[in-house]
Amino acid sequence: MTKINFTAYPGLAIIESLEEKNNNTFIVTGQSTGRIVKGRIVAMGPDDTTMTGELIKSEKYGKVGDIVWFLHYAIEGGADLGTIEGKQYIFCKWGDLRAKAK
Repeated sequence: MTKINFTAYPGLAIIESLEEKNNNTFIVTGQSTGRIVKGRIVAMGPDDTTMTGELIKSEKYGKVGDIVWFLHYAIEGGADLGTIEGKQYIFCKWGDLRAKAK
């Protein structure tokens, strides 16, 4: 697992994209045309608060090392990709996380 010396802001996770082959040998990566992408959380922002002051715990969405599936907007020209220490990562809002491996 990749270890980085950065943390995300509250409400965000930093994710490295993972490749996956399904039964049809279709490969899903951060460069694919699909919007749901598989990745591993490498940094998780601290707890956040809503506009009404309600606490949102980061553990509700995942922790460092978790395998997750998330909406990936960079495919559509979004600005959620970034380079840290020479490697490309995806910056993902917690609300865009769709599933977590058990």
